[in-house]
Amino acid sequence: MKDRKNLILTCTHSLGAKFLEGQALFMKQNGYNVFIISAPGDEIEALCAREGAVLIPVNFKREVSPWADVRCTLQLISILRHLKSDIINAGTPKAGLLVCLAAKCIGHKHVIFTLRGLRSETLLGLKKKVVRFMEKLTCSLATCVVPISPSLREHAVAEGLLQYGKSVVLGKGSSNGVSIDKFTRGNIGVGKLERDRLGIPNNSFVISYVGRFNNDKGIPELFFCFKKIVQEYPDAKLLLVGRFEEEDAISADLQNEMRAHPHVIIENYRQDVKAVYEAIDLLVLFSKREGFGNILIEASAMEVPVIANNIPGCKDAVNNGISGYLVSSEQELYTRMVTYVSNPSLAKEHGLKGRRWVVENFSSHTIWENQLKLYSKLLEDERL
Repeated sequence: MKDRKNLILTCTHSLGAKFLEGQALFMKQNGYNVFIISAPGDEIEALCAREGAVLIPVNFKREVSPWADVRCTLQLISILRHLKSDIINAGTPKAGLLVCLAAKCIGHKHVIFTLRGLRSETLLGLKKKVVRFMEKLTCSLATCVVPISPSLREHAVAEGLLQYGKSVVLGKGSSNGVSIDKFTRGNIGVGKLERDRLGIPNNSFVISYVGRFNNDKGIPELFFCFKKIVQEYPDAKLLLVGRFEEEDAISADLQNEMRAHPHVIIENYRQDVKAVYEAIDLLVLFSKREGFGNILIEASAMEVPVIANNIPGCKDAVNNGISGYLVSSEQELYTRMVTYVSNPSLAKEHGLKGRRWVVENFSSHTIWENQLKLYSKLLEDERL
């Protein structure tokens, strides 16, 4: 067997483990020793133990923190020199920037930046300028940039953040694809058990969102639309799974109103959300910025129709009119939600079609195989 290569993957926070699930094991099975640089935490530690990767803890700060960032960069330079990796695939904004910078300092030749979205999109003022500069710098430092959707690539190029010629989209896009075996609807009893646990009657039409609760994710608009819907369809429920965030926070008054609403159920975020998809009838992501929208293809794989904001990233994760709908305003969001609540048979039809579309285009193995080809090409080009 040929000598194994060293591959470094990165993420800023432990919760970034969801972007790497299955990927580390696949690369290990295909000739790579896998090292993951990340802030420590239960999620990333469990992933490394499960998939045989080596965790190298670095305490990244998600926000701009000059002294902490300098310390991290110096630590990363030392780590990269010691590991002598063949390929670095840096993902998430802060880890991506600092790892790409450290790699440049030591002259590393094969540094990929996986662009999962543009955080600057919804910022304002000086902070927007600073974050946009950081995004552009990260893209310029990388050998190759992998935007996770075609529309994100086009948007980043149009904004002057990325050179088209140094970027590539893997397949049809997505951050890590979907595990088709995992995200397969089980027997009807699984969803019923989850509804019973949550106190949701069988005849309720359940609209859901999974992820961070903040303004960026369109939670206020989703809630406002739901309040109108429940007046006409009193059996409707809104299931929100995640956590309220301090950054870009929803107002305290609105948070209290959401918690007090008798038809709204708020659940803490959990890594395994399959049971949620089993129990719901519609998933909504009215996000203001998104690299791709993984929950959209996860829900589609589980035969759940989806509605998403018609923005770069989301538009690649919805087969409009087939797996769900793309919308461009709060009024259109409300109209499409009513379309499904009033016509459950259409919701079921779009769910089934969405499943077929995801299986054909977004299997995790498709993404990993394309990553493997990219790594091989970079190493082959070096030998030419």
